[in-house]
Amino acid sequence: MKEFLSQNDISFTNRDIENDPSAADEARALGIRSIPATVIGDRVVTGFSPNEIGQLIGLGTKSAVGDPRETVPLIERALAAAIEAVKQMPDGLLEWSIAQRQRPMRELAHHVFAIVSRTVEDLRAGGVPATWDTAAPPGAGFQDIADYGETVLDQVRRWAATANLDSLRAPAPAGANARSGAERLDLLAGHTIHHLRQLYSVLEQHGIAPAKRVPDSGWPAQYVLANLW
Repeated sequence: MKEFLSQNDISFTNRDIENDPSAADEARALGIRSIPATVIGDRVVTGFSPNEIGQLIGLGTKSAVGDPRETVPLIERALAAAIEAVKQMPDGLLEWSIAQRQRPMRELAHHVFAIVSRTVEDLRAGGVPATWDTAAPPGAGFQDIADYGETVLDQVRRWAATANLDSLRAPAPAGANARSGAERLDLLAGHTIHHLRQLYSVLEQHGIAPAKRVPDSGWPAQYVLANLW
């Protein structure tokens, strides 16, 4: 599901841009170019950003942004684990989805890797996300998606080997939801780890023990949300 949350007083409402044309129109009108996103008052928070959301709703919680030299290896490790998990998915689950979400597993698995690829390419080119999430190729099975994940992991490693990671700490230019490269990688690490844990959950729901599983204790605590879905 490609969705964003909008706030009405203190309650939040899911808006599904994939299945609700009015939600897609609203998202475009708000200038949302990357999903997931959360709208709070006149502020739009894109991506997996508990820091920003917590500050805006008055929780007063904030953790430090991860250093790129720490978040990039985390992303690589989470990608490698996600590849292993996707390889274990039986193709009978390609169109399966949990009750709380309408996104089939084919799309969720592809999404894990596509977001990483797009973000790294944006950082390499010095740009920002300009399109909605990409869909899995028609007819792709889980092995095909895992193979795609391997190419994304290679993409990250090649980029990291030559990128000036220290420069990514520089403040982002002014603008709505502007983020430094370090902030974007921090969000990407959380996003990838969160979806990896969802993949593990799905495997276990179908009686499959995740191979080479990385336990929650193997990740920094700020990237491990209590609510998987």
